[in-house]
Parts: sequence; structure tokens; C-alpha cells
Amino acid sequence: MYLLSKIELTANDKIKIISFLSDLLNNDPLKTQNSDALIQYFNHDCDQEIFDFHLGLELINLNYQKSFTFLLKHQLSNRRKILLFSNLAIIAVIRLDLNELASYINRMGTIAMEDYLGLAINPLKCLRTIFAYLKYGVIKDDCFKEITQFCFNPPVKQIGFRDNLADEVLYLIGVITLKICQNPKKTIRFIQVLDKHYRNITDISNGYNFLFKVIMLNEYLCIGKKEEAVKIYYSLQNCFDGDKNQVTPFMETLFNTARIMISNYCEQYPYMATDARVIDLIVDKMDANLFKVYVQALLLKDSERKVDSPVYKQMLYDYKKTIRQNQLYPQLFLENELFFESQF
Repeated sequence: MYLLSKIELTANDKIKIISFLSDLLNNDPLKTQNSDALIQYFNHDCDQEIFDFHLGLELINLNYQKSFTFLLKHQLSNRRKILLFSNLAIIAVIRLDLNELASYINRMGTIAMEDYLGLAINPLKCLRTIFAYLKYGVIKDDCFKEITQFCFNPPVKQIGFRDNLADEVLYLIGVITLKICQNPKKTIRFIQVLDKHYRNITDISNGYNFLFKVIMLNEYLCIGKKEEAVKIYYSLQNCFDGDKNQVTPFMETLFNTARIMISNYCEQYPYMATDARVIDLIVDKMDANLFKVYVQALLLKDSERKVDSPVYKQMLYDYKKTIRQNQLYPQLFLENELFFESQF
């Protein structure tokens, strides 16, 4: 396994290998015949290279939980448990599975608070804030002070900024938390800090670059900086149209989300039917209800849309269905509450 972590693989190849290894470890004959050897192997913490091999934003996919089968068998340190549970929790957020999210928050809550001190972002506080917003529409502000401090006093010389794939989930959790504030300038500042002090956001095809480019694109559109947003979109499109083996389901989902944002900004009704089909692509590639509901709300709250059209009515129906099935806050991501009060 250690040698495997040293091989240069595309993200999609890595997804396949990790899935295969997870299936292999859960194979009953293997567990029966080599139980003593396996117990001895897993009776310690895993190597850093192996741990990082299994984690990374671009690896998120429909079966990503399977990638943790190997890691969970080890006697992990508390720091690694936090990172692992953070990955599982963010999958629950993307799926909008609040019961599962609450379960991982509770498990993370059993870990001593001292173990969170060395992390650049406190994932437990952020996840609790995300849960409260998704479930009740309540914005808990206790974690925002820490994120603000992170932006103005980043942990440059502390162990908080470790350049490895396992820690990237912390920044994903941090930026989703900031999105709740609906303050684009704060979100942009957060990403700029990462770009300067953690890792440059480049045109290389990986989950980290795709994620923060799409969010920057969204925030630039929100503050009217259309040229910057369009420039980001074309850089994403170039990556997406390049080596398809480098573009994972998570990255494709992000790109489709960016497509909807750009076409929505054009404010032309004919694009709405196309956007509706793109939303279906998002769901097909990943169980990504978070992105689905967000872009649906983006389209629905545009008062210039033809609200009596079949496409609009279908999208509103799909939005309400997702909200109801996942027991979410009824007006999630919608700002014009008076307008939608009559629709619900």
C-alpha cells in the first residue's frame, strides 16, 4: 500500500483503486483466511502517505465513503479522526442528509477540544453552524469570529497550514460556512488568503482549484464583477475540455454549477430549460443535493423569470420536493421570502 501511494495516478484512476481496495478488505474469505495478519497490520496508526492517498476534494464521488473503510480499520490519532469525520460530514452536507450530518457532528464532539487547536479551521464549530442553517435557517455566529481572525491573521507559521490533500476538507467546510453569511467580499478574502498562504489557485485540473474558482465566480457575479467571473469560467472550461481522465465527478458537478451561474447572469429566459437539464446532470454524477438546491434557488429567486412557465413550475416543484424530503429549512438559499411565501 505504501508503494501504491508513491505512484503518480490520475484522480479517476485513484478513485477506482481505492474502491477496489475497499471491496477487497470487506471480502469475507479474505477476512477469514488472513484475520491475524490483518489485525496485526491495522493495530497501529497508518502512514501519512497512505492517509493522504485516500483523501482529497477531487475524490468525492457517490461511493466516497468506501474509501474510508481502509482508514477506519487503523488506530487513528485524534487529529486524523477529526479529518476523517470531517470528510464524512461534508459528504452528508453535499447530499443534504441532515441525520447523517448530525451523527458525525456528535462523533466529532466526543473528541477533546484540545485536538482541534492545531487546525487552521475548526470543522466542528463550522459543521454545527452549517447544520443549524440547513435545518432551521438559523445563523450561529460563534464560528464566524474565528474565520474572520483566520482571514486577517492566517496561521502562516503554525502547524495549521499543512500542504496536503487531507486538510483541504477544512477549507471546503470553511468556505461553505462563509457562504451562509451571504457576504461575497468576506468569502473572496478567505479564498485570497488560501491562494497567498496555503496553495495558489491555478489552472491545474484538481478539486481544490475547481472548488474555489467556482465559488469566486459566484461571488464576483454577486458584486457585479462580470469580467472576472467570465474569465474564471473560461479557465474552468479549458480544464474541463482537456484531459477527461483528470476531471472527476466532483469537478464535473462544480463545472456544471458554474455553467448555470453564468447562463443565469445572462438573464435570458430560453436558458432556463437548459439550466434545468444541467441540474439533472449534477444529480446524475453525484448525489449532490446541496449544489442542486443552490442553483435551483438561484434560478427561482430571479423575479425576471416567467413564473407561469412549465419549466419554472417544474423547477419550483423539484425544489420544494428536495426541501421536504430532506427536512430542510423551507426557504433555503432564497432571499425574497415575501415572493416565495405565496408559492409555498
